[in-house]
Amino acid sequence: MNACHLFLSGFMSFAMLMSPYSMHVCADISSKKSEAIMENFKYQSEHFSICSSEDKKEEVLEIIPKLEEKYRIVASHLKNELTDLVEVKVYSNLDEFHKVIGWISAPDWVRGRAKDGVIEVVLEDYETSSRAIELIIHETTHIITQNMNLDWKYIPPVLWEGIATYEAGQSNLKNNLHTLKEIPSIEELFSLRQNKNLYPLAYSFVEFLIQNFGYEKIIEILNINYKDNEFDFFFLQNEYSTWAALLRAEIDLF
Repeated sequence: MNACHLFLSGFMSFAMLMSPYSMHVCADISSKKSEAIMENFKYQSEHFSICSSEDKKEEVLEIIPKLEEKYRIVASHLKNELTDLVEVKVYSNLDEFHKVIGWISAPDWVRGRAKDGVIEVVLEDYETSSRAIELIIHETTHIITQNMNLDWKYIPPVLWEGIATYEAGQSNLKNNLHTLKEIPSIEELFSLRQNKNLYPLAYSFVEFLIQNFGYEKIIEILNINYKDNEFDFFFLQNEYSTWAALLRAEIDLF
């Protein structure tokens, strides 16, 4: 999964002075027929190459230094680094983004992805740059996780999305936990796929693991060979039981 973002011409003289960053016209943008990305520009930092339309230029200038800072924190946590420059493309229209990813009927919360080393995000109605940073760091965490485990496609979604949402600081997802009617069993938790409960539960579970057992536990879990060995999630039974009890009390679910 991957993403991308852009820059604009009005700040060209200013941007050229901001070493080690550089700005270029995005002549190779992938979705030339997209109405959402027009008059594209590219802004490059140490680890990110961001393309976007002119109307998003100010956000790009603001988020680049913060993205680099957040990236270094994630790389330190997971003891792994990017091997290539991350290309980021930003769309300002949600419908167009869904067309680009080939999922026209996608729910509104599908606003980013990482694919073939490119991160794509939509900023249609985000009012602050912090949301853009969350989305890009979320997908960047996926890319780092891919570097850690070549069979990453077999990692259970609750762990895959849990580490990405946690590192991206998407703690607001936990607000949705109060809509739960019951806590899923450990079998149900590790069988969750794309639905509205996956992300809040994934964030909560990984947050619990990190706060109580540290990143060593997360790195160990992410490096398991899920492809050739059937994943026995019951080795996390004790951790799950404690987490479920705490969550049940937190949301007054008895």
